[in-house]
Amino acid sequence: MQNEKREIHTVFRRFPFFCLTKNPSLPALAYLFRASLELQFTSAGNGFRFAELWFGEYIFELFDIEEGFLEAELLDIIRQTRSGNLQVIVANDLGRKRWLWDAAFHMSEDYADFAAVLERIQKPKSLWDKLTKRRIQYEIYNRNTYRCILK
Repeated sequence: MQNEKREIHTVFRRFPFFCLTKNPSLPALAYLFRASLELQFTSAGNGFRFAELWFGEYIFELFDIEEGFLEAELLDIIRQTRSGNLQVIVANDLGRKRWLWDAAFHMSEDYADFAAVLERIQKPKSLWDKLTKRRIQYEIYNRNTYRCILK
């Protein structure tokens, strides 16, 4: 893995015409970063081998997919993402400066699960979190929207 060359190809960007002279807000810049879908490849002999697929900070784990089905799976993820049908939630502990968890939801299939997680996120802080002054950042985004919840 040390000698492998890594290639990154961006499938789409959220704001292809984005102009930095408009002095964007910090959340707008963060969303600009998260809105890209990236395919990463590593060099393998004469060509390249698929390595990872990222949507913002979320990585799709496509390790158990056979080669023959990989292309169809990638195209399905790209279609879901472009349509705005894929929601991502990333949770970070701000005090300890570490990642806690992330999840992706296909809204046509997983809406009930997404709604349950969102309801849990929006509940008031637990007593333990209040006593320890724990600060958690939840970033909820798809191709068209971005929301940040601090608790």
